[in-house]
Formats: sequence, C-alpha cells, structure tokens
Amino acid sequence: YADDEMVGRCMKEVKSAASWNARCRYPGVVVVSYCWQAQQHPDPSGTLLKMLGAFLHWYAAQRANCAERWSIQDPDFAVFLDFWSLYQGDRSPEEEASFRRALCGMDVWYGHKG
Repeated sequence: YADDEMVGRCMKEVKSAASWNARCRYPGVVVVSYCWQAQQHPDPSGTLLKMLGAFLHWYAAQRANCAERWSIQDPDFAVFLDFWSLYQGDRSPEEEASFRRALCGMDVWYGHKG
C-alpha cells in the first residue's frame, strides 16, 4: 500500500515530466492508477483526493494554456479512477453486470501509444 509521501513524490514526478513537453501534449483522458492505502478503502483519509485535486487543477491550467497557445486541444478532459469509476462493495445484479463488463476492458485504460 502507498503512503502519503510516496503518492506526493509520484505526483511531483508527473508534473516534472510533463513540464519538458514543448508540444503541449496533455491528453484528454487522465487515468490514475495507485496503490490502496488500506485494504478496505484506497484513500480513507482523503489525502490522495486532496493531492489529486491540486494536480488536476494544475493539469487543467496546462491544457487551457496549450489550447490557447497552440490551438491544438480542447481544454476539457476526463479523469478515470477505477475505485471511483466502478461499482464497489455490494452490487445489484445490474451493477454487477456493469462491473464485470468494465473488468473485461480495463486494460484499454492503461495502454497508450507514445
């Protein structure tokens, strides 16, 4: 499981890696993969959500800046986090079916073409 310090370091690394990208390629979909901080919940204290909020605020500003400077991107973007994007815990039959369909295509979210 990740601790707050590790998550913070990872967020800084992402910002640092993105800052060198002169072509302003900030994808329209952000997929977040992370270690759960506890077995029962990925972010019981809300620490990840707070850091992620700050990162996404920065990311949105970068996309808006690129769209304005280069006229190559729409500044809107989507965020996918598996825990918050999929049904968790006890599920109705419909929710279970949706959850199973999502698992079958989960690899698509984590693949990319560089």
